[in-house]
Amino acid sequence: MNKRGGRMKIDEFVLKLGKKMEKKPLLFWLIMNAFFLLISIFLFHPYFETNDDAIMALMAEGAYGQREEHLVYMSIFAGKLLKLLYGLCPSIRWYSLVQYGVLFSAFTGITYVLARSKREGDGYFTALIFLLAFFTEGYVALQYTKTGAIAAFGAYALLFYGADRKSKKSIGVGILLGIVSSCLRFKSFLVTLPFGAGVGIFQLYKLWKRPEIEKKEKKEVLRNYVLVFACFFGFIFFLENVNLSSYKRTEGWKEYWAFNKKREEVMDYQKLDYVRFGEVFEGEGVSENDVLSYSTWQFAAPDIFHLEWLENILDATNVPITGETISKFVRDYAGELYKFLYSLNTYVIGGVSMFLIKIFYGKRRDLLPAVYGLCLFFLLTGYFLLKGRWTYRTSVIFFMGMFFLLVFYWENKVESSLGEGKTAMKVLLGVLIFLNAGIWMKNTFDYKREVRESMSRISQFNEMISRDKEHFYLIDTFTDPTFYQWTVFSPEEIGCYDNVSSFGTWMTNSPIALNILKKYGIDNCYKGAYMVPEALVVDNFFIKEKLLYIKEHYGVNTKAKEVEEAFGFHIYKVEEEKK
Repeated sequence: MNKRGGRMKIDEFVLKLGKKMEKKPLLFWLIMNAFFLLISIFLFHPYFETNDDAIMALMAEGAYGQREEHLVYMSIFAGKLLKLLYGLCPSIRWYSLVQYGVLFSAFTGITYVLARSKREGDGYFTALIFLLAFFTEGYVALQYTKTGAIAAFGAYALLFYGADRKSKKSIGVGILLGIVSSCLRFKSFLVTLPFGAGVGIFQLYKLWKRPEIEKKEKKEVLRNYVLVFACFFGFIFFLENVNLSSYKRTEGWKEYWAFNKKREEVMDYQKLDYVRFGEVFEGEGVSENDVLSYSTWQFAAPDIFHLEWLENILDATNVPITGETISKFVRDYAGELYKFLYSLNTYVIGGVSMFLIKIFYGKRRDLLPAVYGLCLFFLLTGYFLLKGRWTYRTSVIFFMGMFFLLVFYWENKVESSLGEGKTAMKVLLGVLIFLNAGIWMKNTFDYKREVRESMSRISQFNEMISRDKEHFYLIDTFTDPTFYQWTVFSPEEIGCYDNVSSFGTWMTNSPIALNILKKYGIDNCYKGAYMVPEALVVDNFFIKEKLLYIKEHYGVNTKAKEVEEAFGFHIYKVEEEKK
């Protein structure tokens, strides 16, 4: 009797809590998103998906000599904010904390709007599915490009919701998220535009089809849309123009900006293909070893790898499209698409299930958003592959955009009108929870093994070279890509790496990199390797190729003597051979 009574009290408490949360949806989704954020941090152990984030964090913290607001891929406004925060409290890694704040706000906004848009409480299921599908991509695999895109989707959700409901608070927060998105990564904001536009078009279409709403009210909503989004986009593009102007006006950064844009076109768009362009490279005096060095990010030789050389390579490799290139593109696209889908998180199941539910239970005209979303996904991924820019993170953004478009359009179609649709959504939710539990276990075990095997030695090596100011460390790019991957919450001291340079990153030729080289009287890492007495080369892969590069371009025979192996890293002293 007591047990039954106790169980009834618990059930009654849970029921009351559920009803209270339904009356306060914002509080509910704040708590739910806080829960997902906490388990991401304490159970999944976040990491930087690419070393771009790690480098920008180090730049903002001043690890290379002084705190820098020009972060290259983030807006100058984001750089100024981080510089201010690090000045106030340098013991916190603000770079990551700001991104987590943005992600939390965006996810909360999206899930809140989804939940509020549905009838009979079924929106809670859709919102939770969206959160389950994408929280690991945001909170765990931290990457500024994805953070910018998620912020943009959050902005669209709140802006459309605010325009429909005449909610100034939602519009205000949406505009702020959109501005933050553009400051984190303007290109992320741009690639989300077609998906956001799709949501807006279909929202207006549904509004116009509702006979119970008067024509005057419909026109008022349309005016709200036009006014809100005109101000929104106008201000964002104004800020981006200010950002670009700040680089073009600043000495040092102006030259770097022009160089890096061309470097991106050559490196990121895969122009360094010796199999395809071997004859072109030979005509430009570029050897096979040069192409290997440059394609593995070993290009810190500004007397050779400079702006004019990059422009010549771009002109020479600009070949017309033929039947053979189209055939190769189709084969490559099929292979890349399969690898991408195979590597995805459980939101593949969620997205496919949403399609199936709609096909079986919806009306034919409601398939239009699905067709629109699929076309966008295939067009954008195809374009990025054609340009040589297909990456996992961009594909995730496109898939997220398609998912975002579908769930917002189907807000009253699947769950509310069909009982079987509701059941299917609940089954889908259960499947996603189950599969995410498996991912959590695997991720946790993999992380612990990674920590045991790698992180201890990497952190010890980093500490060793940062403390050893008597030597100048020139690091092979492929040897160090994971140096800082797991240090999401650990800031570095000012100047800790002012005695370290790389044979090639996107920082090459920037004022930051050049200032470090100037301390040692050089502007070239290859020459510095054998000319600077304090120089030591850290290289686990391409030491022979570096010696060959020096011989081919500077006519100097050099030898590399391994002075020690420290924590798994091979350290060499490169010297000119005596005749």
